[in-house]
Amino acid sequence: MSPTGLTLSDPIHPAELGGTLFVPATHHDLLAVASGKKYPNLRSMVIDLEDGIDPDRLREALESVHSMLPLLTGDGPLRFLRPDSPHTLRTLLKMNGIGFIEGFVLPKFGLENADEWLALLRGKPFAFMPSVEGGELFSLPELHELADMLKPHRRRIPSVRFGLEDMLRQLGITRDCSIPLYSLIAPAQAIGNVIAAFKPHGFNVSAGVYKCFHDAEGFRREIQEDLKQGLLGKTIIHPSQIDVIEEEYRVSLFEKEQAQAIVSAASNVTALEGIMLEKPTQLPWAKTILKRSELYGVTP
Repeated sequence: MSPTGLTLSDPIHPAELGGTLFVPATHHDLLAVASGKKYPNLRSMVIDLEDGIDPDRLREALESVHSMLPLLTGDGPLRFLRPDSPHTLRTLLKMNGIGFIEGFVLPKFGLENADEWLALLRGKPFAFMPSVEGGELFSLPELHELADMLKPHRRRIPSVRFGLEDMLRQLGITRDCSIPLYSLIAPAQAIGNVIAAFKPHGFNVSAGVYKCFHDAEGFRREIQEDLKQGLLGKTIIHPSQIDVIEEEYRVSLFEKEQAQAIVSAASNVTALEGIMLEKPTQLPWAKTILKRSELYGVTP
């Protein structure tokens, strides 16, 4: 699953990420997860050296990653490291075995630090996913500015991420999982800002975390809503969430038939079972559906 020697010509399709499990770099089973032995159906993971660990354990986290990297092979999930700062990223890039990592998640990515993050990765054969977590979430012009900065790197960015819990913190609210996320006015608007700023430029946007990991049905409903909003890929915090995403990312037979009709259409406009299919406008959606069907299958 996880290729070695990643080059800039090998973009990662966002559908390949699936549920992205965040694992603290200090986790006792880190190697087992990263090698695919512990959760064989996990498609991607983030090894967290930022908020997922206590600040005084950063050195321990770096030592854990340093010990793990040479033991990795090309098997396992897509692996991303999440450094707490550009300084830590610089340290990670020098480690032996770093080539077995697909790339990095850049936390708290914003206008004040974007240049520093990007300078460190310039010319390096790694994918990366910027995570917007600050005040830019509530400013559409600032999000557009970030999108402009990232356009030259688009092929290297499988997904743009946003910090849902950071968003709620800035709004002074917390998440009650009995209330649908998209019914909360300000968070829904902020998520809409991220979608509007990045997706028209060809970036994928990942969905936020669902922290009530004991609530499989609530998680299922939120994934369905994520997909309706055009969000592909989702942060997960518990392995029980992997199978739910695998199920919900399957496509219906009718969706697949529509997508195939759009892709193969000889003319710009065709129809299927009374629904107009317009190739110039629906082709991106159709390609994503076919990729999901290839990776996850079709619902019974």
